[in-house]
Amino acid sequence: MIPNIGVLRYWLLLIACSSSSVVSYTINSTASSSSSQSTGKQNEVRKFPNQSTPPLDVLKAQLLALQEGNLNNAYHLFSRARRLQIDDSVRTDMRESARPERIESYLGSFLSKTCPGIINHDDHRIVTSLTDPDPTPGRIPTMICRVAINGGLRHFTFSLTRQSTFDGGDPRDNDGYERCWFVWSIKPDDDGKSKRKKQSIKPEKPLLERKIPVPA
Repeated sequence: MIPNIGVLRYWLLLIACSSSSVVSYTINSTASSSSSQSTGKQNEVRKFPNQSTPPLDVLKAQLLALQEGNLNNAYHLFSRARRLQIDDSVRTDMRESARPERIESYLGSFLSKTCPGIINHDDHRIVTSLTDPDPTPGRIPTMICRVAINGGLRHFTFSLTRQSTFDGGDPRDNDGYERCWFVWSIKPDDDGKSKRKKQSIKPEKPLLERKIPVPA
């Protein structure tokens, strides 16, 4: 029996379309929040994180991106407001889009200065995580995590926030990531370790307070 060529072409086209529409959960590391691509096209590619992604999974992805030195992925895992701040910092003209290479250069310089050692670190461990058990109504949900890197030689505090829903204001807020967790800030946090070291060392008394033995 000779197959119907039209039906055969239909099924081949259907298979090709199905394979091209498979959802990718990899982070789109090349698009910025101010990209000229349509929101629908961005959401089709970037599916991490989503509304059901726990904040600790977002933190783990951010730590992996920083460990690998993948600053494009690290940029995408920052919150919407933080990405807009970065975009505005790298533009030479407010009418242009933020270029990915400028974003990567800026973010690398900023993190190297404010959080030395965080980029290309050897290992990391989430020490503590804390959320507000009784959040204030109307406030953005927040999680604070303390992270140790390089075997505990350095510590950092990561603040994660859950983005609000689009309220019809700035169209850049309609990015398809409403109610998703992202990293808001990273700050060095070695105070606790340094304080313990200081307490373990007894300071010497000033010279005038020492009892100097008088020779007989």
